Amino acid sequence: MSIIITQAPKLKILGSSLIMNYRSVAGCINNLKEFHRKAKCNLITNEELIITHDMMISSEKLELIIEEVLLPMSLKWGEDFIIAEEQMLIGVEDKVTPLLNQELPGLKNLQWLNSEITRDGNLVWSRESEIIQLETDSYWIELLEQIQYHRGDLLAGRPIKIVEDLGDRLQIHIEGVKHAVLFVSKEYIRHYFDNTIE
Repeated sequence: MSIIITQAPKLKILGSSLIMNYRSVAGCINNLKEFHRKAKCNLITNEELIITHDMMISSEKLELIIEEVLLPMSLKWGEDFIIAEEQMLIGVEDKVTPLLNQELPGLKNLQWLNSEITRDGNLVWSRESEIIQLETDSYWIELLEQIQYHRGDLLAGRPIKIVEDLGDRLQIHIEGVKHAVLFVSKEYIRHYFDNTIE
C-alpha cells in the first residue's frame, strides 16, 4: 500500500472513491503516514483532498474505513468526506452520457468540493484550491525549468516563454529553438514530480 503525493489540483474518481477533505483529516492526526497506517489502503493526495478507490460499487472496504477510522475521528459525512461513484462516459449503444460537463451526482452543493464529468474522466477538486490559483504562466515555466534540470535536458537554462495556454496543454517557445512549435501536456508537468511513499 502506498501514498501518492501529486501537484495536480484535480483528482480522478475511479470505481467507488472515498474523497476526504485533507484539512479535516490533518486536523485529527499527526501525519499522513499515521492515517495511511490506520486506513490500510492506497491513497492519493494533493494536500487539499485525499482519495482512495475501490473498483467495487457499494464498497465494503470504503465503508470499513469510514466506520473504523473516519467516524472515530469525529469526521462527518458530507462535511469532511463522501463516497462518489464513477460515471461512465460512454453508455448504451456507445452514446456519450448526458451528464458530460456536469457535476457528479451526489456531489452537488458540497461546500468544500467541486466535481465535473469530462472526456478525461470524473474529476474532483477543492472549492478553495490554492493549487489552481497558483497555475499562472510563471508557475508552469518554473516547473518546466525544474523538469529540464532534473532530466539533464540539453536546453536546460534557456528561457521558456508560453505562447498560448490551450487548456489541457501549453504551446511553448524555448529560446534558441527556431521554427519549432513545442507543446507540453499540463498533466505531464503536474505528475512529473509525483512522490510515492510506501
